[in-house]
Amino acid sequence: MYRYKSKRFSLKDLEEIMHKSQHGDSDSQYLLANYYNDGLWIDEEPILQQDKKEAFDLTEAAYRNGSKQAMISYANYLSVGYACDKNEALAKKLYKEAIKANDCLGAFNLARLYTTNGKYKKAFEFYHLADNMGKYCALEIGTCYYYGIGTKQDIKRAICYYKSILRLEKYYSAYEFEEANYILAKLYLEGIHLPKSLSKARKLLNVANIDRDHRSAQNIQAMLKNSHNSY
Repeated sequence: MYRYKSKRFSLKDLEEIMHKSQHGDSDSQYLLANYYNDGLWIDEEPILQQDKKEAFDLTEAAYRNGSKQAMISYANYLSVGYACDKNEALAKKLYKEAIKANDCLGAFNLARLYTTNGKYKKAFEFYHLADNMGKYCALEIGTCYYYGIGTKQDIKRAICYYKSILRLEKYYSAYEFEEANYILAKLYLEGIHLPKSLSKARKLLNVANIDRDHRSAQNIQAMLKNSHNSY
């Protein structure tokens, strides 16, 4: 949800965006689409309620009027049929156009679409491409190596990718960072692919569960609570 103070964003600003949008300005159409998708509040007052259909229509208009940003969003709608008719073929075409324009999100979202459709080798290929283009897909690639999804299982490579998330925390979401800590904690507990270390596992579990919402980490922490062993 977009929340603004009137000093930063006023009704006059919104009216200007709407005016430009009505006259075919693609950037204004795309911005307005985002407001309708999430809702807009100014000074704690609801100004635009969420309207997914309006958001889609504006996104489509922005794309057709030349917005490069809107192309990925438009493809995302089409890939799942959200507020529109599903059209995976067109979504794939648009993602590939984005890749040609050097947009890493095109590769990443295409990988996710292949994952959804169970085409794991293609998904792995495009996660790698997205990562090489700058998307930072270490969690997805690491998980592919960890479980052997779309590629040969390689735990050592998986560990390298998970550890890279810890080193490059600022490029990853809180979820990705916490999940990498959780998986590494399990590996230290198992002591097969990493030297067994209860102390390291505990530290990593604490990070994974820093928001007290990681149930799997909590379950392991509960089991370790009364353990006094160290390695």
